[in-house]
Amino acid sequence: MAPLVRLLPPSYSAPSTSQPRLPANAHASSSTSRSSSKPRAPRLARQDSTFGDDEDYLHWAPSPPFVEGSKLPSSVTISYPPQDLLVLLAPPKVDPLGEEDWSGIDEGRDSCLAAVITIVSPKRKVYHGLRVDLVGTQRLSFAPDGGSGMEETELFRRELELDGPEDGAGDFVLEKGENLFKLRIRVPASAALSDRCKNGKIEYSSTATLLGSGSVFRGDVSSTKTVWVVSDPSNEDRLLQFQEHQEGISSLLGPFSLELVSTEFLVGAPLSITLNLAFPPPTLTIFALHCSIQQTTFLQSRTQGGKIFEVKGPKQKIFSVGPRDGYTVAGFAERARKKGKLVFDGASGAGRDATGGWILKEMGRLPDDNAIRPTTVPGTKTDLRFTSELSVDMILSEGDATLKVLTLLRQDVFLTSCICVLDRISLPSYSPDHPEQENPIE
Repeated sequence: MAPLVRLLPPSYSAPSTSQPRLPANAHASSSTSRSSSKPRAPRLARQDSTFGDDEDYLHWAPSPPFVEGSKLPSSVTISYPPQDLLVLLAPPKVDPLGEEDWSGIDEGRDSCLAAVITIVSPKRKVYHGLRVDLVGTQRLSFAPDGGSGMEETELFRRELELDGPEDGAGDFVLEKGENLFKLRIRVPASAALSDRCKNGKIEYSSTATLLGSGSVFRGDVSSTKTVWVVSDPSNEDRLLQFQEHQEGISSLLGPFSLELVSTEFLVGAPLSITLNLAFPPPTLTIFALHCSIQQTTFLQSRTQGGKIFEVKGPKQKIFSVGPRDGYTVAGFAERARKKGKLVFDGASGAGRDATGGWILKEMGRLPDDNAIRPTTVPGTKTDLRFTSELSVDMILSEGDATLKVLTLLRQDVFLTSCICVLDRISLPSYSPDHPEQENPIE
Protein backbone atom coordinates (compact mmCIF):
# COMPACT_ATOMS: atom_id res chain seq x y z
CA MET A 1 0.00 0.00 0.00
CA ALA A 2 1.44 3.38 -1.01
CA PRO A 3 2.18 5.75 1.87
CA LEU A 4 -0.08 8.79 2.21
CA VAL A 5 1.26 11.79 4.17
CA ARG A 6 -0.98 14.67 5.30
CA LEU A 7 0.53 18.16 5.39
CA LEU A 8 -0.95 21.36 6.78
CA PRO A 9 0.04 24.95 5.97
CA PRO A 10 2.18 26.66 8.65
CA SER A 11 -0.63 29.12 9.50
CA TYR A 12 -3.19 26.37 10.16
CA SER A 13 -4.38 25.73 13.69
CA ALA A 14 -6.50 22.70 14.39
CA PRO A 15 -10.14 23.41 15.31
CA SER A 16 -11.01 23.14 18.97
CA THR A 17 -12.43 19.79 19.99
CA SER A 18 -14.26 21.23 22.97
CA GLN A 19 -18.04 21.29 22.85
CA PRO A 20 -19.71 24.60 22.06
CA ARG A 21 -21.21 26.48 24.96
CA LEU A 22 -24.96 26.60 24.70
CA PRO A 23 -27.34 28.52 26.96
CA ALA A 24 -28.61 26.64 29.96
CA ASN A 25 -32.16 27.49 28.93
CA ALA A 26 -32.28 27.46 25.14
CA HIS A 27 -36.03 27.81 25.16
CA ALA A 28 -37.95 30.56 23.37
CA SER A 29 -41.42 30.06 24.70
CA SER A 30 -44.35 32.34 25.22
CA SER A 31 -48.01 31.70 25.70
CA THR A 32 -51.12 33.83 25.61
CA SER A 33 -53.51 30.92 25.71
CA ARG A 34 -57.03 31.42 26.96
CA SER A 35 -58.03 30.22 30.42
CA SER A 36 -61.33 28.36 30.51
CA SER A 37 -62.15 29.67 33.99
CA LYS A 38 -61.60 33.32 33.09
CA PRO A 39 -62.50 34.23 29.50
CA ARG A 40 -60.49 36.97 27.93
CA ALA A 41 -62.07 40.24 26.95
CA PRO A 42 -63.26 40.10 23.36
CA ARG A 43 -61.19 42.00 20.82
CA LEU A 44 -62.78 44.40 18.37
CA ALA A 45 -61.67 45.27 14.89
CA ARG A 46 -59.50 48.40 14.91
CA GLN A 47 -57.27 50.16 12.46
CA ASP A 48 -53.68 48.84 12.42
CA SER A 49 -52.37 52.20 13.65
CA THR A 50 -54.13 51.70 17.00
CA PHE A 51 -51.92 48.70 17.81
CA GLY A 52 -48.39 49.04 19.18
CA ASP A 53 -45.44 47.84 17.14
CA ASP A 54 -44.89 44.92 19.53
CA GLU A 55 -48.57 44.06 20.07
CA ASP A 56 -50.23 40.93 18.73
CA TYR A 57 -53.65 41.32 17.18
CA LEU A 58 -56.45 39.49 15.42
CA HIS A 59 -59.23 41.68 14.05
CA TRP A 60 -61.79 42.09 11.31
CA ALA A 61 -60.63 43.48 7.97
CA PRO A 62 -62.72 45.13 5.26
CA SER A 63 -64.35 42.31 3.30
CA PRO A 64 -65.65 42.40 -0.27
CA PRO A 65 -69.44 42.61 -0.53
CA PHE A 66 -71.23 39.44 -1.55
CA VAL A 67 -72.40 39.39 -5.14
CA GLU A 68 -75.65 37.52 -5.65
CA GLY A 69 -75.23 34.52 -7.87
CA SER A 70 -71.63 33.87 -6.72
CA LYS A 71 -70.81 30.25 -6.08
CA LEU A 72 -70.35 29.41 -2.39
CA PRO A 73 -69.30 26.19 -0.63
CA SER A 74 -71.97 24.10 1.04
CA SER A 75 -70.30 24.60 4.45
CA VAL A 76 -68.05 27.19 6.06
CA THR A 77 -64.36 27.10 5.00
CA ILE A 78 -61.18 28.68 6.40
CA SER A 79 -58.04 29.37 4.38
CA TYR A 80 -54.64 31.04 4.73
CA PRO A 81 -52.88 32.87 1.89
CA PRO A 82 -51.63 30.43 -0.77
CA GLN A 83 -48.02 31.66 -0.60
CA ASP A 84 -45.55 30.48 2.05
CA LEU A 85 -45.79 32.20 5.44
CA LEU A 86 -42.30 33.51 6.17
CA VAL A 87 -40.97 35.11 9.37
CA LEU A 88 -37.53 36.73 8.97
CA LEU A 89 -35.64 37.23 12.24
CA ALA A 90 -32.44 39.13 12.98
CA PRO A 91 -31.02 37.09 15.92
CA PRO A 92 -29.06 38.92 18.66
CA LYS A 93 -25.33 39.34 18.21
CA VAL A 94 -23.89 37.75 21.32
CA ASP A 95 -20.48 38.27 22.85
CA PRO A 96 -17.91 36.36 20.74
CA LEU A 97 -16.46 34.94 23.97
CA GLY A 98 -19.63 32.87 24.33
CA GLU A 99 -21.05 34.32 27.55
CA GLU A 100 -24.43 32.93 28.46
CA ASP A 101 -26.17 36.02 29.81
CA TRP A 102 -27.69 36.66 26.34
CA SER A 103 -27.50 40.41 26.87
CA GLY A 104 -25.15 40.46 23.88
CA ILE A 105 -23.91 43.50 22.03
CA ASP A 106 -27.02 43.77 19.87
CA GLU A 107 -30.53 42.70 20.86
CA GLY A 108 -31.45 41.79 17.30
CA ARG A 109 -34.78 42.47 15.67
CA ASP A 110 -38.07 40.73 16.42
CA SER A 111 -40.40 39.92 13.57
CA CYS A 112 -43.96 38.75 13.23
CA LEU A 113 -46.25 36.36 11.46
CA ALA A 114 -48.55 38.56 9.39
CA ALA A 115 -51.37 37.09 7.32
CA VAL A 116 -54.96 37.58 6.20
CA ILE A 117 -57.28 34.69 7.00
CA THR A 118 -60.32 34.16 4.79
CA ILE A 119 -63.51 32.53 6.04
CA VAL A 120 -66.21 31.82 3.47
CA SER A 121 -69.69 31.25 4.87
CA PRO A 122 -72.65 30.00 2.76
CA LYS A 123 -75.00 32.14 4.85
CA ARG A 124 -75.10 34.72 7.59
CA LYS A 125 -74.54 32.84 10.84
CA VAL A 126 -73.59 33.38 14.50
CA TYR A 127 -70.53 31.56 15.91
CA HIS A 128 -68.68 31.56 19.23
CA GLY A 129 -65.48 33.11 17.91
CA LEU A 130 -62.24 32.66 15.99
CA ARG A 131 -59.02 31.34 17.53
CA VAL A 132 -55.60 31.48 15.82
CA ASP A 133 -52.33 30.16 17.23
CA LEU A 134 -48.67 29.86 16.28
CA VAL A 135 -46.88 26.79 17.67
CA GLY A 136 -43.23 25.74 17.36
CA THR A 137 -42.22 22.14 18.11
CA GLN A 138 -38.88 20.37 18.24
CA ARG A 139 -38.07 16.67 17.76
CA LEU A 140 -34.54 15.44 18.42
CA SER A 141 -33.24 11.89 18.00
CA PHE A 142 -30.18 10.82 20.03
CA ALA A 143 -30.35 7.05 19.43
CA PRO A 144 -27.95 6.86 16.43
CA ASP A 145 -25.15 8.65 18.34
CA GLY A 146 -25.05 7.24 21.84
CA GLY A 147 -28.17 8.91 23.21
CA SER A 148 -31.38 7.23 24.24
CA GLY A 149 -34.70 7.66 22.48
CA MET A 150 -36.32 10.79 21.07
CA GLU A 151 -37.25 14.06 22.72
CA GLU A 152 -40.21 16.15 21.64
CA THR A 153 -40.62 19.66 23.04
CA GLU A 154 -42.98 22.56 22.44
CA LEU A 155 -40.69 25.55 22.01
CA PHE A 156 -43.15 28.31 21.29
CA ARG A 157 -46.89 28.99 21.59
CA ARG A 158 -48.93 32.13 21.11
CA GLU A 159 -52.70 32.13 20.81
CA LEU A 160 -55.22 34.83 19.97
CA GLU A 161 -58.99 34.69 20.05
CA LEU A 162 -61.61 37.02 18.58
CA ASP A 163 -65.00 36.69 20.28
CA GLY A 164 -67.11 39.62 19.13
CA PRO A 165 -67.58 43.37 19.59
CA GLU A 166 -65.39 45.04 22.19
CA ASP A 167 -68.32 46.09 24.42
CA GLY A 168 -69.48 42.46 24.64
CA ALA A 169 -72.95 43.41 23.44
CA GLY A 170 -73.11 41.17 20.43
CA ASP A 171 -72.15 37.92 18.84
CA PHE A 172 -69.46 36.78 16.46
CA VAL A 173 -71.36 36.98 13.18
CA LEU A 174 -70.07 35.89 9.79
CA GLU A 175 -71.72 37.49 6.81
CA LYS A 176 -72.61 35.54 3.70
CA GLY A 177 -69.57 35.25 1.41
CA GLU A 178 -65.97 36.17 2.28
CA ASN A 179 -65.00 37.40 5.75
CA LEU A 180 -61.42 38.62 6.15
CA PHE A 181 -59.35 38.77 9.35
CA LYS A 182 -55.93 40.33 9.80
CA LEU A 183 -53.45 38.51 12.02
CA ARG A 184 -50.13 39.51 13.56
CA ILE A 185 -48.19 37.41 16.06
CA ARG A 186 -44.80 38.62 17.24
CA VAL A 187 -41.83 36.21 17.24
CA PRO A 188 -38.78 37.12 19.38
CA ALA A 189 -35.42 37.60 17.65
CA SER A 190 -33.80 34.74 19.58
CA ALA A 191 -36.48 32.15 18.73
CA ALA A 192 -35.36 28.79 17.34
CA LEU A 193 -35.39 28.68 13.54
CA SER A 194 -37.18 26.23 11.28
CA ASP A 195 -34.70 23.48 10.48
CA ARG A 196 -34.33 19.78 9.77
CA CYS A 197 -31.73 17.03 9.56
CA LYS A 198 -31.58 13.28 10.10
CA ASN A 199 -31.18 13.85 13.85
CA GLY A 200 -33.94 16.36 14.42
CA LYS A 201 -36.51 18.83 13.20
CA ILE A 202 -37.86 22.21 14.29
CA GLU A 203 -41.10 23.30 12.67
CA TYR A 204 -43.77 25.96 13.14
CA SER A 205 -47.42 25.93 12.18
CA SER A 206 -50.40 28.24 12.54
CA THR A 207 -53.95 26.96 13.00
CA ALA A 208 -57.14 29.00 12.62
CA THR A 209 -60.24 27.49 14.25
CA LEU A 210 -63.81 28.74 13.93
CA LEU A 211 -65.40 28.00 17.30
CA GLY A 212 -68.96 26.78 17.46
CA SER A 213 -69.01 25.72 13.83
CA GLY A 214 -69.23 22.02 14.60
CA SER A 215 -72.07 19.72 15.53
CA VAL A 216 -72.55 16.51 17.48
CA PHE A 217 -70.97 14.59 14.62
CA ARG A 218 -68.43 17.19 13.51
CA GLY A 219 -65.87 19.27 15.40
CA ASP A 220 -64.92 22.89 14.91
CA VAL A 221 -63.76 23.84 11.42
CA SER A 222 -60.03 24.64 11.26
CA SER A 223 -57.17 25.14 8.83
CA THR A 224 -53.43 24.70 9.43
CA LYS A 225 -50.54 26.29 7.55
CA THR A 226 -46.78 25.69 7.85
CA VAL A 227 -44.78 28.77 8.91
CA TRP A 228 -41.09 29.18 8.07
CA VAL A 229 -39.03 31.03 10.70
CA VAL A 230 -35.59 31.82 9.26
CA SER A 231 -32.64 34.10 9.91
CA ASP A 232 -32.66 37.26 7.82
CA PRO A 233 -29.24 37.63 6.15
CA SER A 234 -27.83 41.13 6.36
CA ASN A 235 -25.97 42.70 3.46
CA GLU A 236 -24.45 45.18 5.90
CA ASP A 237 -22.68 42.30 7.66
CA ARG A 238 -21.71 40.84 4.25
CA LEU A 239 -23.16 37.48 5.24
CA LEU A 240 -24.32 36.90 1.69
CA GLN A 241 -20.81 37.25 0.25
CA PHE A 242 -17.70 35.15 0.67
CA GLN A 243 -14.17 35.96 -0.46
CA GLU A 244 -11.04 34.27 0.81
CA HIS A 245 -7.60 35.16 -0.51
CA GLN A 246 -4.36 33.55 0.64
CA GLU A 247 -0.78 34.05 -0.50
CA GLY A 248 2.31 32.24 0.65
CA ILE A 249 5.49 30.35 -0.19
CA SER A 250 5.44 26.58 0.15
CA SER A 251 8.43 24.25 0.02
CA LEU A 252 6.34 22.03 -2.25
CA LEU A 253 4.56 24.59 -4.46
CA GLY A 254 6.82 27.61 -4.36
CA PRO A 255 5.05 31.02 -4.36
CA PHE A 256 1.28 30.51 -4.65
CA SER A 257 -2.02 32.32 -4.24
CA LEU A 258 -5.47 30.86 -3.61
CA GLU A 259 -8.76 32.73 -4.00
CA LEU A 260 -12.33 31.53 -3.42
CA VAL A 261 -15.26 33.81 -4.28
CA SER A 262 -19.03 33.56 -3.99
CA THR A 263 -21.21 36.64 -4.49
CA GLU A 264 -24.07 34.92 -2.63
CA PHE A 265 -22.71 32.42 -0.12
CA LEU A 266 -25.92 30.44 0.31
CA VAL A 267 -26.95 26.81 0.43
CA GLY A 268 -26.71 25.59 -3.18
CA ALA A 269 -24.85 28.70 -4.41
CA PRO A 270 -21.91 28.66 -6.89
CA LEU A 271 -18.33 29.00 -5.65
CA SER A 272 -15.30 29.81 -7.83
CA ILE A 273 -11.67 28.96 -7.08
CA THR A 274 -8.46 30.31 -8.61
CA LEU A 275 -5.11 28.69 -7.79
CA ASN A 276 -1.98 30.41 -9.09
CA LEU A 277 1.49 28.81 -8.86
CA ALA A 278 4.05 31.45 -9.86
CA PHE A 279 7.07 29.11 -10.30
CA PRO A 280 6.03 25.48 -9.70
CA PRO A 281 9.08 23.20 -9.26
CA PRO A 282 9.79 20.70 -12.06
CA THR A 283 9.63 17.89 -9.49
CA LEU A 284 6.01 18.73 -8.57
CA THR A 285 3.18 16.46 -9.70
CA ILE A 286 -0.42 17.33 -8.78
CA PHE A 287 -2.82 14.39 -9.01
CA ALA A 288 -6.01 15.97 -7.67
CA LEU A 289 -7.51 19.08 -6.09
CA HIS A 290 -10.65 18.90 -3.96
CA CYS A 291 -12.82 21.63 -2.43
CA SER A 292 -15.37 20.39 0.10
CA ILE A 293 -17.53 21.49 2.98
CA GLN A 294 -18.22 19.51 6.14
CA GLN A 295 -21.03 20.15 8.59
CA THR A 296 -21.20 19.35 12.28
CA THR A 297 -24.53 19.04 14.10
CA PHE A 298 -24.85 19.74 17.83
CA LEU A 299 -27.89 18.45 19.74
CA GLN A 300 -28.59 19.41 23.33
CA SER A 301 -30.73 17.06 25.40
CA ARG A 302 -33.22 18.48 27.91
CA THR A 303 -33.75 15.15 29.67
CA GLN A 304 -30.10 14.13 30.04
CA GLY A 305 -28.84 17.04 32.07
CA GLY A 306 -28.21 19.34 29.12
CA LYS A 307 -25.73 16.92 27.54
CA ILE A 308 -24.53 17.96 24.08
CA PHE A 309 -24.17 15.39 21.31
CA GLU A 310 -21.86 16.13 18.38
CA VAL A 311 -22.54 14.52 15.00
CA LYS A 312 -19.92 15.15 12.32
CA GLY A 313 -21.27 14.73 8.81
CA PRO A 314 -19.42 13.53 5.70
CA LYS A 315 -17.39 15.85 3.52
CA GLN A 316 -19.59 17.20 0.73
CA LYS A 317 -17.69 17.86 -2.49
CA ILE A 318 -18.09 21.31 -4.03
CA PHE A 319 -15.81 20.45 -6.94
CA SER A 320 -13.02 17.98 -7.70
CA VAL A 321 -10.26 17.95 -10.30
CA GLY A 322 -8.64 14.56 -10.78
CA PRO A 323 -9.53 11.22 -9.12
CA ARG A 324 -11.62 11.41 -5.97
CA ASP A 325 -10.16 8.33 -4.29
CA GLY A 326 -7.83 5.38 -4.75
CA TYR A 327 -4.70 7.22 -3.60
CA THR A 328 -3.71 4.51 -1.10
CA VAL A 329 -3.89 1.72 -3.68
CA ALA A 330 -0.43 0.41 -4.60
CA GLY A 331 0.79 1.75 -7.95
CA PHE A 332 -1.70 4.64 -8.13
CA ALA A 333 0.92 7.28 -9.00
CA GLU A 334 2.56 5.16 -11.71
CA ARG A 335 -0.76 4.34 -13.37
CA ALA A 336 -1.87 8.00 -13.26
CA ARG A 337 1.35 9.14 -14.92
CA LYS A 338 1.15 6.39 -17.54
CA LYS A 339 -2.44 7.29 -18.46
CA GLY A 340 -1.69 11.01 -18.39
CA LYS A 341 -4.37 11.68 -15.76
CA LEU A 342 -2.49 14.45 -13.99
CA VAL A 343 -3.73 17.90 -12.99
CA PHE A 344 -0.20 19.28 -13.31
CA ASP A 345 3.04 17.61 -14.41
CA GLY A 346 6.08 19.71 -13.56
CA ALA A 347 8.45 17.49 -15.51
CA SER A 348 6.70 18.02 -18.86
CA GLY A 349 5.87 21.65 -18.20
CA ALA A 350 2.47 21.26 -19.84
CA GLY A 351 0.01 24.01 -18.99
CA ARG A 352 2.59 26.60 -17.95
CA ASP A 353 2.11 30.18 -19.13
CA ALA A 354 4.71 32.38 -20.81
CA THR A 355 6.30 33.28 -17.46
CA GLY A 356 6.54 29.67 -16.34
CA GLY A 357 3.57 29.90 -13.98
CA TRP A 358 0.45 27.76 -13.82
CA ILE A 359 -3.15 28.82 -13.12
CA LEU A 360 -6.17 26.66 -12.35
CA LYS A 361 -9.70 28.14 -12.44
CA GLU A 362 -12.71 26.06 -11.48
CA MET A 363 -16.36 26.62 -10.62
CA GLY A 364 -18.38 24.44 -8.25
CA ARG A 365 -21.67 24.50 -6.43
CA LEU A 366 -22.39 24.16 -2.71
CA PRO A 367 -24.64 21.22 -1.71
CA ASP A 368 -28.40 21.75 -1.60
CA ASP A 369 -30.48 21.90 1.58
CA ASN A 370 -31.03 18.13 1.57
CA ALA A 371 -27.29 17.60 2.17
CA ILE A 372 -26.32 20.62 4.26
CA ARG A 373 -28.07 23.12 6.53
CA PRO A 374 -27.52 26.86 7.11
CA THR A 375 -25.09 27.81 9.87
CA THR A 376 -26.82 28.59 13.16
CA VAL A 377 -26.51 32.22 14.25
CA PRO A 378 -24.90 32.43 17.73
CA GLY A 379 -27.75 34.53 19.18
CA THR A 380 -30.40 31.91 18.36
CA LYS A 381 -31.70 29.96 21.39
CA THR A 382 -32.01 26.43 20.07
CA ASP A 383 -31.10 22.85 20.92
CA LEU A 384 -30.24 22.08 17.26
CA ARG A 385 -27.17 23.88 15.93
CA PHE A 386 -25.06 23.60 12.78
CA THR A 387 -21.50 24.69 11.96
CA SER A 388 -19.68 24.34 8.63
CA GLU A 389 -16.02 24.03 7.67
CA LEU A 390 -14.67 24.72 4.18
CA SER A 391 -11.46 23.00 3.03
CA VAL A 392 -9.24 22.79 -0.06
CA ASP A 393 -6.94 19.74 -0.29
CA MET A 394 -4.32 18.90 -2.90
CA ILE A 395 -2.98 15.39 -3.65
CA LEU A 396 0.62 15.69 -4.88
CA SER A 397 4.06 14.15 -4.97
CA GLU A 398 7.56 15.61 -5.03
CA GLY A 399 9.61 13.62 -7.49
CA ASP A 400 8.98 10.25 -5.82
CA ALA A 401 6.17 7.76 -5.31
CA THR A 402 5.17 9.14 -1.90
CA LEU A 403 1.76 10.80 -2.17
CA LYS A 404 1.05 13.71 0.12
CA VAL A 405 -2.12 15.59 1.06
CA LEU A 406 -1.51 19.32 1.31
CA THR A 407 -4.30 21.32 2.96
CA LEU A 408 -4.36 24.75 1.37
CA LEU A 409 -7.39 25.99 3.33
CA ARG A 410 -9.42 24.86 6.30
CA GLN A 411 -11.78 27.49 7.68
CA ASP A 412 -15.08 27.78 9.54
CA VAL A 413 -17.63 29.55 7.34
CA PHE A 414 -21.09 31.02 7.78
CA LEU A 415 -23.60 29.55 5.34
CA THR A 416 -26.91 31.37 4.83
CA SER A 417 -30.29 29.80 4.08
CA CYS A 418 -31.31 29.71 0.43
CA ILE A 419 -34.95 30.29 1.47
CA CYS A 420 -34.18 34.02 1.61
CA VAL A 421 -33.33 34.23 -2.10
CA LEU A 422 -36.01 35.81 -4.26
CA ASP A 423 -37.45 33.36 -6.75
CA ARG A 424 -36.97 35.52 -9.83
CA ILE A 425 -34.66 36.18 -12.76
CA SER A 426 -33.75 39.41 -14.52
CA LEU A 427 -34.56 39.44 -18.24
CA PRO A 428 -33.22 41.98 -20.75
CA SER A 429 -35.56 44.85 -21.58
CA TYR A 430 -37.87 44.13 -24.50
CA SER A 431 -38.23 46.36 -27.51
CA PRO A 432 -40.11 45.47 -30.71
CA ASP A 433 -38.11 45.08 -33.88
CA HIS A 434 -38.04 47.99 -36.30
CA PRO A 435 -40.87 47.59 -38.84
CA GLU A 436 -38.36 47.53 -41.72
CA GLN A 437 -36.71 44.47 -40.15
CA GLU A 438 -39.90 42.49 -39.79
CA ASN A 439 -40.36 39.48 -42.02
CA PRO A 440 -44.09 39.00 -42.45
CA ILE A 441 -45.35 35.48 -43.03
CA GLU A 442 -46.85 35.10 -46.50
